[in-house]
Amino acid sequence: MFHRISTLTKFLAALSFLLGMQPAIAQTANQVTQTPPVQLGTSGGNIHDASRRFCCSGTLGSLVTKGGVQYILSNNHVLADADAATVGDAISQPGLVDVGCNASLAQTVATFSEAIPLGNANVDAALAQVVGGQVDSAGVILEIGNPASTIAPDDGTAVGRQVAKSGRTTGLTCAAISSVSTNVKVQYAARSARVAIPAL
Repeated sequence: MFHRISTLTKFLAALSFLLGMQPAIAQTANQVTQTPPVQLGTSGGNIHDASRRFCCSGTLGSLVTKGGVQYILSNNHVLADADAATVGDAISQPGLVDVGCNASLAQTVATFSEAIPLGNANVDAALAQVVGGQVDSAGVILEIGNPASTIAPDDGTAVGRQVAKSGRTTGLTCAAISSVSTNVKVQYAARSARVAIPAL
Protein backbone atom coordinates (compact mmCIF):
# COMPACT_ATOMS: atom_id res chain seq x y z
CA MET A 1 0.00 0.00 0.00
CA PHE A 2 2.78 2.46 0.93
CA HIS A 3 4.53 1.83 -2.41
CA ARG A 4 1.34 2.66 -4.33
CA ILE A 5 0.84 5.91 -2.40
CA SER A 6 4.47 6.88 -2.98
CA THR A 7 4.16 6.12 -6.70
CA LEU A 8 0.91 8.09 -6.91
CA THR A 9 2.50 11.05 -5.11
CA LYS A 10 5.45 11.05 -7.52
CA PHE A 11 3.09 10.78 -10.50
CA LEU A 12 0.98 13.73 -9.28
CA ALA A 13 4.10 15.82 -8.63
CA ALA A 14 5.39 15.09 -12.15
CA LEU A 15 2.00 15.88 -13.66
CA SER A 16 1.81 19.16 -11.72
CA PHE A 17 5.26 20.14 -13.00
CA LEU A 18 4.34 19.36 -16.61
CA LEU A 19 1.13 21.38 -16.33
CA GLY A 20 2.95 24.28 -14.67
CA MET A 21 1.02 23.94 -11.42
CA GLN A 22 2.66 24.62 -8.10
CA PRO A 23 2.29 22.12 -5.26
CA ALA A 24 1.06 23.49 -1.94
CA ILE A 25 4.41 23.79 -0.18
CA ALA A 26 4.95 26.06 2.80
CA GLN A 27 6.92 29.10 1.71
CA THR A 28 9.75 30.63 3.70
CA ALA A 29 9.91 34.32 4.62
CA ASN A 30 12.27 34.80 1.66
CA GLN A 31 9.62 33.52 -0.79
CA VAL A 32 6.42 35.31 0.25
CA THR A 33 5.04 38.65 -0.85
CA GLN A 34 6.53 41.42 1.30
CA THR A 35 4.67 44.58 2.27
CA PRO A 36 6.43 47.58 0.68
CA PRO A 37 8.99 48.81 1.23
CA VAL A 38 10.32 45.27 0.69
CA GLN A 39 13.49 43.92 2.20
CA LEU A 40 16.18 42.44 0.00
CA GLY A 41 17.37 38.83 0.14
CA THR A 42 13.87 37.91 -0.98
CA SER A 43 12.29 36.29 -4.02
CA GLY A 44 12.12 38.33 -7.21
CA GLY A 45 12.84 38.38 -10.90
CA ASN A 46 12.04 39.63 -14.37
CA ILE A 47 8.30 39.54 -15.01
CA HIS A 48 8.91 38.03 -18.47
CA ASP A 49 10.95 35.08 -17.17
CA ALA A 50 8.20 32.57 -17.83
CA SER A 51 6.82 30.30 -20.50
CA ARG A 52 3.67 28.19 -20.74
CA ARG A 53 5.35 25.34 -18.86
CA PHE A 54 7.47 26.96 -16.18
CA CYS A 55 8.63 30.19 -14.60
CA CYS A 56 11.64 31.28 -12.59
CA SER A 57 12.65 33.28 -9.54
CA GLY A 58 15.86 34.37 -7.93
CA THR A 59 17.06 36.64 -5.16
CA LEU A 60 16.78 40.42 -5.02
CA GLY A 61 20.36 40.81 -3.84
CA SER A 62 21.42 44.16 -2.43
CA LEU A 63 20.84 47.88 -2.77
CA VAL A 64 23.46 49.97 -4.56
CA THR A 65 23.59 53.62 -5.58
CA LYS A 66 24.86 54.85 -8.93
CA GLY A 67 24.72 58.53 -9.83
CA GLY A 68 22.41 59.20 -6.87
CA VAL A 69 19.87 56.60 -8.05
CA GLN A 70 19.12 53.41 -6.10
CA TYR A 71 19.28 50.05 -7.86
CA ILE A 72 18.83 46.42 -6.90
CA LEU A 73 21.97 44.42 -7.66
CA SER A 74 21.37 40.78 -8.52
CA ASN A 75 22.26 38.24 -11.19
CA ASN A 76 21.82 38.66 -14.94
CA HIS A 77 19.85 35.41 -14.99
CA VAL A 78 17.45 36.88 -12.37
CA LEU A 79 16.94 40.50 -13.48
CA ALA A 80 17.93 40.35 -17.15
CA ASP A 81 16.25 37.01 -17.97
CA ALA A 82 19.66 35.61 -19.04
CA ASP A 83 20.29 38.41 -21.59
CA ALA A 84 16.70 38.35 -22.94
CA ALA A 85 15.39 41.40 -21.02
CA THR A 86 14.51 44.82 -22.38
CA VAL A 87 15.36 48.00 -20.47
CA GLY A 88 12.28 48.92 -18.46
CA ASP A 89 11.02 45.35 -17.89
CA ALA A 90 9.23 45.07 -14.56
CA ILE A 91 11.07 43.30 -11.74
CA SER A 92 8.63 41.57 -9.43
CA GLN A 93 8.58 40.60 -5.79
CA PRO A 94 8.10 37.80 -5.20
CA GLY A 95 9.40 36.08 -8.31
CA LEU A 96 6.94 34.28 -10.54
CA VAL A 97 7.67 30.77 -9.27
CA ASP A 98 6.48 31.86 -5.82
CA VAL A 99 3.09 33.06 -7.10
CA GLY A 100 2.29 30.05 -9.27
CA CYS A 101 3.61 31.76 -12.43
CA ASN A 102 0.77 34.31 -12.15
CA ALA A 103 2.29 37.76 -12.72
CA SER A 104 -0.86 39.50 -11.46
CA LEU A 105 -0.09 38.17 -7.95
CA ALA A 106 3.36 39.83 -7.84
CA GLN A 107 4.23 43.48 -7.26
CA THR A 108 6.63 45.59 -9.31
CA VAL A 109 9.51 46.83 -7.15
CA ALA A 110 12.03 47.88 -9.81
CA THR A 111 12.63 48.10 -13.55
CA PHE A 112 15.46 46.39 -15.41
CA SER A 113 18.26 48.85 -16.22
CA GLU A 114 21.43 47.12 -17.36
CA ALA A 115 23.41 43.90 -17.21
CA ILE A 116 26.78 42.50 -18.06
CA PRO A 117 26.09 40.06 -20.91
CA LEU A 118 26.64 36.40 -20.15
CA GLY A 119 28.81 34.27 -22.41
CA ASN A 120 32.48 34.96 -21.82
CA ALA A 121 31.86 37.42 -18.98
CA ASN A 122 33.48 36.70 -15.66
CA VAL A 123 30.45 37.85 -13.69
CA ASP A 124 26.69 37.23 -13.64
CA ALA A 125 25.34 40.65 -12.64
CA ALA A 126 22.55 43.10 -13.43
CA LEU A 127 20.93 46.26 -12.06
CA ALA A 128 17.27 47.24 -11.76
CA GLN A 129 16.23 50.77 -10.83
CA VAL A 130 14.11 50.85 -7.68
CA VAL A 131 10.50 52.05 -7.99
CA GLY A 132 9.99 54.79 -5.40
CA GLY A 133 8.74 53.51 -2.04
CA GLN A 134 8.80 49.85 -3.07
CA VAL A 135 12.21 48.82 -1.64
CA ASP A 136 13.63 49.59 1.82
CA SER A 137 15.78 52.66 1.15
CA ALA A 138 18.37 51.59 3.74
CA GLY A 139 18.92 48.30 1.90
CA VAL A 140 17.79 46.10 4.79
CA ILE A 141 18.36 42.42 3.96
CA LEU A 142 15.90 39.88 5.39
CA GLU A 143 17.38 37.92 8.33
CA ILE A 144 20.56 40.03 8.23
CA GLY A 145 19.47 43.64 8.75
CA ASN A 146 21.38 46.68 7.56
CA PRO A 147 24.42 45.78 5.48
CA ALA A 148 27.84 47.01 6.55
CA SER A 149 28.40 50.61 5.55
CA THR A 150 32.10 50.02 5.01
CA ILE A 151 33.90 47.58 2.78
CA ALA A 152 36.24 45.15 4.52
CA PRO A 153 39.87 45.93 3.66
CA ASP A 154 41.58 43.84 1.00
CA ASP A 155 44.60 43.28 3.22
CA GLY A 156 45.03 39.55 2.70
CA THR A 157 42.93 38.64 5.74
CA ALA A 158 39.76 37.63 3.86
CA VAL A 159 40.31 33.87 4.21
CA GLY A 160 38.59 32.76 7.39
CA ARG A 161 36.40 35.89 7.65
CA GLN A 162 32.78 35.10 8.60
CA VAL A 163 30.15 36.08 6.00
CA ALA A 164 26.37 35.68 5.65
CA LYS A 165 23.80 35.94 2.89
CA SER A 166 20.03 35.76 2.65
CA GLY A 167 18.55 34.20 -0.46
CA ARG A 168 15.25 33.16 -1.99
CA THR A 169 16.01 29.44 -2.03
CA THR A 170 18.53 28.98 0.75
CA GLY A 171 17.29 31.51 3.30
CA LEU A 172 19.99 32.67 5.70
CA THR A 173 23.34 30.96 5.25
CA CYS A 174 26.56 31.66 7.11
CA ALA A 175 30.09 30.48 6.41
CA ALA A 176 33.73 31.44 6.42
CA ILE A 177 35.65 32.50 3.31
CA SER A 178 37.80 29.55 2.26
CA SER A 179 39.53 31.03 -0.80
CA VAL A 180 39.72 34.18 -2.90
CA SER A 181 40.31 34.80 -6.62
CA THR A 182 38.82 31.41 -7.43
CA ASN A 183 36.77 30.73 -10.57
CA VAL A 184 33.98 28.20 -10.91
CA LYS A 185 32.08 27.15 -14.03
CA VAL A 186 28.28 27.39 -13.93
CA GLN A 187 26.14 25.72 -16.59
CA TYR A 188 22.98 27.56 -17.62
CA ALA A 189 20.95 24.79 -19.23
CA ALA A 190 18.30 26.94 -20.91
CA ARG A 191 20.77 28.84 -23.08
CA SER A 192 23.85 26.68 -22.50
CA ALA A 193 25.95 29.68 -21.54
CA ARG A 194 28.93 29.16 -19.28
CA VAL A 195 30.11 31.84 -16.96
CA ALA A 196 33.14 31.91 -14.70
CA ILE A 197 32.12 33.47 -11.41
CA PRO A 198 34.72 34.74 -8.96
CA ALA A 199 33.99 32.79 -5.78
CA LEU A 200 34.82 33.45 -2.16
